Amino acid sequence: MDRAGSEQQDREALLALYWSSGGPRWSRNQGWASNDADLGNWHGVMCKDGRVVRLDLDRNGLVGTIPAALGGLTKVVYLRMSCNNLTGPIPSTFGHLSRLNYLDIRSNQLTGGLPAELGKLTELSKVDLSCNLLGGRIPPEVGNMTGLMLCWLEKNHIQGPIPPELANIPQLTDLDLTENRVEAGRLKGKGLMEWKEAARQRLIDSQSGTVSWQHGAAGPSPRATPSATATPSARDAAAHRPSFNVQEYLDNMMAKDREIAELRAENERLRRGSRNTSGAVVRNFFGRSSESRR
Repeated sequence: MDRAGSEQQDREALLALYWSSGGPRWSRNQGWASNDADLGNWHGVMCKDGRVVRLDLDRNGLVGTIPAALGGLTKVVYLRMSCNNLTGPIPSTFGHLSRLNYLDIRSNQLTGGLPAELGKLTELSKVDLSCNLLGGRIPPEVGNMTGLMLCWLEKNHIQGPIPPELANIPQLTDLDLTENRVEAGRLKGKGLMEWKEAARQRLIDSQSGTVSWQHGAAGPSPRATPSATATPSARDAAAHRPSFNVQEYLDNMMAKDREIAELRAENERLRRGSRNTSGAVVRNFFGRSSESRR
């Protein structure tokens, strides 16, 4: 696409936003209302080489929806439409904003889920979608946003577990999910590092079909433990417990080992006195009879 065509694409994207969000009633709409030939003269718009690179309409009285056409701003780096009254979903076409580094649409009335297409935004470093009505689960594709550093999603209706794929984001330092329906609140610093460690192990285990053991050993998931595939709680992760909830399995096995050792000692003592008695003791353990163990 030539430069003129690209500029026209940006103009159409901006006009689509203007008309879908009550542009004539915006607090400031200089340039927009007159469809000024120079997009750089439009309020909140900054251009470079004729293309829109920055759009800032914070607290500007936008009332309406975000049009899919806004995904045509393929050179935009900074996009802020916070503290307005935008409703409806985040368009999946946002996945076309490959240059986007900063996204702030907090404090609106946005609904729907997070588009999986956001995972294509590998240059996005900060996203603030807090204080909306977003729901559903966080798509695992978000783990492909390798440049993400700050992700603020607090005060929404997001639910379900945090995808372990987010542990693949190397620079992520602050993940805020407070006041949602998820397993954790705000993860940063040491807490985030511990969660990443546990989540990475979950990914490895789910791919290999093994359960992680303490001290680095590994083995197949115990068949007798249906909960082995369950998501570990944040408390277990913070305590460095083995993933897939095998702690209970290990504790039970250790208890069984102690019981067997006690029975062997008791069996040996009784064997010397009576062979029949020893058999009764063994049946007591494996058959769970009502006789008490010493």
